[in-house]
Formats: sequence, structure tokens, C-alpha cells
Amino acid sequence: MKVVLLADIKGVGKKNEMKDVSDGYARNALIPQRKAVMATREIVKKITHEKAIHIAEKKKLIDGLIRVANSIKGTIFTFDLPAGKKNEVFGSISKKDIEDAIEKRGLGKHSVKLEKSIRELGEKNIEIDLGEGIKTQIIIQTIPKTK
Repeated sequence: MKVVLLADIKGVGKKNEMKDVSDGYARNALIPQRKAVMATREIVKKITHEKAIHIAEKKKLIDGLIRVANSIKGTIFTFDLPAGKKNEVFGSISKKDIEDAIEKRGLGKHSVKLEKSIRELGEKNIEIDLGEGIKTQIIIQTIPKTK
């Protein structure tokens, strides 16, 4: 029997997929538990339409993320770090500091790839994950804090 899954089912398939399962499994387990419905023309047409809408929305989201990635690529973010007379650093720039700076500039909330806090002066390229596999690089510039 052909059914459309209403939920992800391990070993069978994912939500909104049409699968061919045994009649007994469909009638005794999937349909009574509301994990699937019989694949009628109307249901298949509805699911196909919903998938098309989902794909279009995802494409629109990815296109927007690509525009954001291109607009912030290479942007320099400057941070002041307390430093001694010989430029020894007494503070650090964390992942959260960078994420907050990006958000303050109105560029949205994005995930920063930073293994450890920045504890030296100078410039460093940092990878930003915008989601949906879209990534870009920004430049973090640290300068000694003046009194």
C-alpha cells in the first residue's frame, strides 16, 4: 500500500515522503498511530505543492544569506584590548564579543567560528557561519587600548 508519511520513521522514511509499505503495517500501525495516511491523488498533490513551497522558501533564504555573506565579507571589526607598555595584552576578545559586534552593526545574528579567544594585537581572519552552509570571512583587528 502506498502511504504518505506524516512523521520521520526510522527504517521507513522521512516526513512527507511517499512509501510503499505492506498493507498490514499501514493499517495496523502507521495509519492508526497517525504516522501516515493513504496516498490518494489529493494527498499526493497537496504534499507536492507543500514541497514546492518549501523549496522556494529555502532558495529565497539561501539567496538572502549569500547577499549578507557578500556584503560583510572582509569587513573589519576593531576591538580595543588593554595592553602594557610593551604591548603585552591583559584581556581577550571572545566569540560572543564578535557575535555582539556583528549584531550591533545590524548584520544579523550569526555564528562565529573561533577556537579560542583572541589574546594578541593585530589582524585575524575569522569565519562566520550564516547558516544553510553559507560561510564568509571577516577581519578582527585588535589595537592597544589607550587611556
